[in-house]
Amino acid sequence: MNLDVTKLEMLGDKVLVRLDPPESVDGSILLSENGREKRSRHGTVLAVGPGKKNKKTHEVIPGSMEVKPGDRIRASYYAEIHGADFEIDGVTYIVTTNDDLYTVEESGK
Repeated sequence: MNLDVTKLEMLGDKVLVRLDPPESVDGSILLSENGREKRSRHGTVLAVGPGKKNKKTHEVIPGSMEVKPGDRIRASYYAEIHGADFEIDGVTYIVTTNDDLYTVEESGK
C-alpha cells in the first residue's frame, strides 16, 4: 500500500494513532494471544480532527479534542474495535474517537 499517513486529515472527533508494537513478555508468564489483544495499547497521535460537532447547530464544540499530534497516549481495547485499523509496512495505525483514549502520558510539542 502506498499511503502517506502524514497527509491524512481527520474529520469530527477522529484521531489517527500509530500504535506501538504489542509488548513482549519477559519471564515465565505468557499471555495467550486473546489475552494480549484485550489490553490497552500505547501509541503516538499523528493527526486529530477539529472536534465534536453540536448536533443541533453542527458547529465544532470548542475544547472537545483533548489530544494533539505528538501526544503519547494509551488507547482502550475498544479503540481498535470501534475505530478502523490498518497496517502499512508492519506498522499498525488506528483511526478512533477522542473518547476511546484513556490517558496522555507525554504531551507532544
